[in-house]
Amino acid sequence: MTDKDLIRQALKVSRDAVRLAAKEVLKLQQQKGFLTSFKKDDSPVTAGDKIAEQIIVEAIQNHFPQHKILSEEFGKINFRTKSPFLWVLDPIDGTWSYVNQEITMCIQVALLKNSQCISATIYHPFTKAMYQTSLGKVATLNRRHLPFTNYQSLKRAVVNYHIPRSQTKLIYSLIDLWKEYRIAKLITQGGSIAYSLACVAKGSHTCFITTNDKTVKAWDLCAGVTLIRNMGGCVTNFQGENVSPVEHKGGIIASCNKKVHKALLKCLANYEFNV
Repeated sequence: MTDKDLIRQALKVSRDAVRLAAKEVLKLQQQKGFLTSFKKDDSPVTAGDKIAEQIIVEAIQNHFPQHKILSEEFGKINFRTKSPFLWVLDPIDGTWSYVNQEITMCIQVALLKNSQCISATIYHPFTKAMYQTSLGKVATLNRRHLPFTNYQSLKRAVVNYHIPRSQTKLIYSLIDLWKEYRIAKLITQGGSIAYSLACVAKGSHTCFITTNDKTVKAWDLCAGVTLIRNMGGCVTNFQGENVSPVEHKGGIIASCNKKVHKALLKCLANYEFNV
C-alpha cells in the first residue's frame, strides 16, 4: 500500500470511528452518575472516555494491526513493533466540559509517520463538525475548505485565551489590548485545546492563546496544529518559534494567518511575563 492510499484509508477509518464513538459519548452524557474516577492530577475520567477510546483503538487495530497507538487513557499499545506509524488519540479532549454538560469538547485522532503528522481528524459531536487534513493537503470542515473567515487585521481579531491563574499578567495584557481597541473581541472559551485550535482553523476565532505549566501531549496538539498549518495559519511559542505537534511545554499562540500572528506577537512583546 502506498502512503497516499494509506492516508486516504486512515482518514476514512478516523471518520467512521469518531462518529461511532461520539454516539456513545453523547448517550452516556445523558445518564446520571457517569463520572467514574479522577486521575492523580485531579482531572476526571468518565465511562465515555473509556468506551470511546476502546471503539477507536479497535477500529485502528482492525485496519492497521502493525501500527503503534498512543492514547490518553490506555497509554502505549503495540510499541514493540518497528512500524514508523504511530496513532495518537484523545477520546474526549475537554473532559471537564463533558462532565459539566458543556459543548467545548471534541474527539481527536491523528496518524504520524516518523513523528510527522500525515492524517488529522477532530470531531465535534454536538454539531457533527468533522475537521480533517492530511500531509500536503488543505484543511477541511465537512469537506469544505478552511478557513471560512480570515481577518488580516488584528483590530478585527477575535482572540480566545485559555490561561491558568499563574499567568495573570498575561491575562491583564490581553485585556489592555482589548480596552485599547487593538483587538476586536476577547473571549475565554475554555474546554478542549484541540477544539480551540479547530476554531482558529475554521476562522471563527482569529487567534488562540494558551499557557500550561505542564507538558502538552500529542493527543492534545497534533491534529489541531496540523489543521492550522495546512490552512495557512501559524502555531508558535511567544518567541515566534514553531511549536512541535508531538509535545510542547509553555506558551502557545495560534493564528489563522501570518499577518495577524506577527502583529499579535509584536503587541505581546511589549509586556513582561514568563511563558
